[in-house]
Amino acid sequence: MIFLGPILLVHTLLVSASGTVAVMPFKNLNADPDLDWLRAGIAETMISDLKKTGSTVVERAQIDSALAELALQKQAGTEESTAAKAGKLVGASRVVVGSFQHTAQQMRITARFIRVETGTVDETAIATGLLGDIFGLQDQIVAHLLGTYSNPPDPAHPLPRPVARRIRPGTLKAYRSYALAMTDSSDVNRVQLLRQALKDDPDFSYAADALGALEKRLRGYHDAHTLGQQDRIEAVRATFEDDSTAPAIRSQKAAEYIGLLAAARRSNEIKRVSAQILQLKLPPLGSFDLQDFAAYWAFRSRYDLRQESETLHAGEDYQRQFPSGVYFTSVEPLLNHLIENIRTRKKLSSTVEGILAGMGEGFEPDYRRCDRLFQLNLYARAIQECEGFI
Repeated sequence: MIFLGPILLVHTLLVSASGTVAVMPFKNLNADPDLDWLRAGIAETMISDLKKTGSTVVERAQIDSALAELALQKQAGTEESTAAKAGKLVGASRVVVGSFQHTAQQMRITARFIRVETGTVDETAIATGLLGDIFGLQDQIVAHLLGTYSNPPDPAHPLPRPVARRIRPGTLKAYRSYALAMTDSSDVNRVQLLRQALKDDPDFSYAADALGALEKRLRGYHDAHTLGQQDRIEAVRATFEDDSTAPAIRSQKAAEYIGLLAAARRSNEIKRVSAQILQLKLPPLGSFDLQDFAAYWAFRSRYDLRQESETLHAGEDYQRQFPSGVYFTSVEPLLNHLIENIRTRKKLSSTVEGILAGMGEGFEPDYRRCDRLFQLNLYARAIQECEGFI
């Protein structure tokens, strides 16, 4: 038993991190809910540190899934046997189980390295220090797991000292947000929490790495969706525009075509396709009136494109042709809103110059002029002011 700084090595067997390593959530010996975020936080940061050394590490979600499966099977046992069973399920050769305890200003982290094949403890490490030095404590646990500490010291390979990481005033807050993010099932919440972590500590690399990986994964989903969506739109378009397609099938594809374009927010294409459908006068789909549907989207596409004059005409055409139409109650409030905006603009036309002049000139006033015009729904003038500001 020897001391190396604040780390206590209980056994002398050198541990190699060869093979796959799994890290289980750490136990909160204080049972303090205010520190419960450290259960996943220590495990996640340790996983990240091990990955950076080139070690093969099981993702925490996989080990959580394995533990949940064992719980469903009601396979009770010692912590070591449970760790070994979970390790086998995820293909790990070693599992790290640990706990932490916080008293006054002292934090103690204990980790045991379980050999999956035998279910025995290969090594135990305990690191004790200040809560503010938690990363240094974790560094020592990881270093020991990787076998960088040995007993007795080898003169040919001197013991490396853990590199002190810079702790900022907001680092612990950032750590908490990071840990909460890694246990949240919502990608939206995870992004918000990781961004909050970087706001509290811009140098918190764990959050930066996790946010980068999450955003890359979400972009991949988006790109795959966009490609798949485009393929589907093209397939439907081809059938709809084929003159040899049976009228009933063509009606079905026409409705599907507009629905896909609406989901993709492609208003210009909706405007063109809805006009095409109205000209073709395709048969209804049972009780579904395709002409009513197309006339609504002829109006709505122009409304979304802020083409006011065309919107007024399309809205009036809809109300005249489909007084009992399904979408009448959707067209009417949008049309009234547009008319009210136009009326308001006319009232403001004589006073808007005075409103803008009172804001002055310069970077901030120019921005406020741009923003104010948008608030007043003076879109054409707002675009001019915003372009000037930019």
